[in-house]
Amino acid sequence: MRKIVLLIGLILLLSLSVSCNNESESVTSNKDESKDDYFILENGDLQINIENQTRVLEINALPDSQIIKDEKERILILTDPTVQYKHGILGDDIEARSVTIIELSDHPEVISKFSVPADWVSESILPIWHDWDEDGQREVLLTLSNDKSGAKLSLYDEEGNVLAESDPIGLGYRWRHALDIAEFGDDGQKLLVEVQTPHIGGIVNFYSWHKDNGVLKKEATLSGYSTHDIGSRDMGMFTLIKDEQNEQVLLILPNQSKTELAALRLVEGKINEEWHIPIGGRLSGNLKLVDINGVKSIRATLDKNQEVLLKLTE
Repeated sequence: MRKIVLLIGLILLLSLSVSCNNESESVTSNKDESKDDYFILENGDLQINIENQTRVLEINALPDSQIIKDEKERILILTDPTVQYKHGILGDDIEARSVTIIELSDHPEVISKFSVPADWVSESILPIWHDWDEDGQREVLLTLSNDKSGAKLSLYDEEGNVLAESDPIGLGYRWRHALDIAEFGDDGQKLLVEVQTPHIGGIVNFYSWHKDNGVLKKEATLSGYSTHDIGSRDMGMFTLIKDEQNEQVLLILPNQSKTELAALRLVEGKINEEWHIPIGGRLSGNLKLVDINGVKSIRATLDKNQEVLLKLTE
């Protein structure tokens, strides 16, 4: 199997007057009168602007929920905020207790809403909404937390039925950052990747979904990485690169101190670090994979006020 070796070909520093904004592809854009848009109002309602018409849905949205849109013109939002779990990892003590899916049309409407168990909260602002088993129906992956068991990963269908779960950490006030579902396996198998306790140890875990017993099975693990700062709402401090040769995806993420970027690959059930390289400062924002004149590059923010462009070459 040919390995892709990625080297830093160029580092370009640009001074910024303010910190970079989130660039997550799943987040809705700012208001724009020239196209359809939607955003959460201060009271938790969802305002939808479609062809110069305004609709408002009373959904009781989590104030800082990031809105995900799928290919079927539907959006998913975390809803029913609660302060029952005061951890504050994502900037405040407000977390969600439910998930709402809305169909965008001439008459937008809620088509599904489900709640998590009463003693748990969804400790995230950006769930994963992905067709893991490629059956044409998306699943919803949530990080559920409470003060006794800590955090666990729970996979739901769109009607709120639990399909599979991981074991909880076993200790309250310990968070896990669910990153993505992609073809991380040696043979292109789709796996879930997370960073458990990214602020204290940073353990990367890959999971497979076992439908027969409803289990998210840990396939490989490696410590020493981090994808989040305490109190930050940035959920994209990582990126994925597709190895077209063997249809495998590489995970790019910072080390625990966030002074280097590393590329991780699964090889025969173990996580290999393909490369790591200093980035000239401390990463302080989302990573973004971009194309610069046909060359894959990573855009990042260092020390809160410098933008870094990392050109990748094979």
